[in-house]
Amino acid sequence: MAYPSNLLQADWKRVLGAGMMCSVLALGTAFAQEAAPAAADAAAQTEGQREAADAAKYLAEGGEDEPHVREAPAPDAHRVYVGDPAHFAAITQQFIINGSDGTVEGMLDGGFLPNPVVTDDGSMIAQASTVFSRISRGERTDYVEVYDPKTLLPTADIELPNAPVSSWGPIRG
Repeated sequence: MAYPSNLLQADWKRVLGAGMMCSVLALGTAFAQEAAPAAADAAAQTEGQREAADAAKYLAEGGEDEPHVREAPAPDAHRVYVGDPAHFAAITQQFIINGSDGTVEGMLDGGFLPNPVVTDDGSMIAQASTVFSRISRGERTDYVEVYDPKTLLPTADIELPNAPVSSWGPIRG
């Protein structure tokens, strides 16, 4: 057997041994996954797994497959608004969470780092946003969207002409 001149025979044995060990570990993992029971016991399933299995069964039996948009409960002092800037992505999400039980009541999409505002009585949600015509560059549009707090549907979309804004106020060029 020919060896490259810069490697010793002992080096090849180590490389071969390491490769075999990795193969054994990978095969052991694959075998362990196959050995697990295919149908998990219902008691061992999470709530999400049970709901997914029930939904699959419902659809297999010919059930309706149309999305339904629910209304959020009336806003109260326990409602929390959490922004997810997604590492400064072009679209930022605002999650609306029931602070009493931790459930997500809804979600709003905004432009680049929107600034949400909620009235004291919770009767209106608005957010000032910015979007660019080429996602992260190009013509800039600043706007305010007003939402219904129960349906989370937009009730007004107000473009702000010639007024670049941010959470800190107007931006001067």
